[in-house]
Amino acid sequence: MIRFVKGLFKDWKVFEVVYLISSLTIVVTLALIFKSSWLSTVTSVFMLITIVLLARGRLSSQFVSLLALFFYTWLSYTQNYFGEMIINICIMFPTTIYGIVSWCKNSNGSSNFVKVGKIGKLETIILSILSVVMFVAFYFLLGALGTSQLVVSTLSILASFYASYLLARRSGLGFIFYIINDFILMVLWGIATFTVDFSTLPMFVSVCLFTINDFYGFYNWKKQKKLQ
Repeated sequence: MIRFVKGLFKDWKVFEVVYLISSLTIVVTLALIFKSSWLSTVTSVFMLITIVLLARGRLSSQFVSLLALFFYTWLSYTQNYFGEMIINICIMFPTTIYGIVSWCKNSNGSSNFVKVGKIGKLETIILSILSVVMFVAFYFLLGALGTSQLVVSTLSILASFYASYLLARRSGLGFIFYIINDFILMVLWGIATFTVDFSTLPMFVSVCLFTINDFYGFYNWKKQKKLQ
């Protein structure tokens, strides 16, 4: 058993191991104390594992992300967060599939870290224009669906789109938008937890923990870019 655990965390940094284990312990403990729903707890666990693997540039992060997205979409439905549902189905799932293909084609044989990519000026301009179109379109669409916290949900869509797309393109800049989205989700799930359903507390705490990892992910990817 000890040998298996050592093999599982081979070449992991101390911070990464401590962060993952402590974060999972906090989320599961809170879930048990406050009798949170199994769906909220499972979603938090898979999302935590995903972001840690993303920060480490591991291909496996893309596959684990599919499971996290499935449970998060289900959880969003139970809270009437249709904006989060739409972004997962229409944007996150396709982007993750694209990410799997992109990361498989650019796996680094000399290390477990995927090859870091670059974003050109033209691509940046196109993404900027697309973000404006997406904001307007999703704002009215989500409004028509009666989505809770309309403005916050719409902003979350934009931040998540940039983050997922940039990381699918193997750019560490995606973590900047993940950090922005973390703060947006703190508001979103904070409202759900403290005014509607306290059983979603693990989800709120997880988002707070995501922020720490995403700052680390940005630093780690920047460091890997210099090494490659």
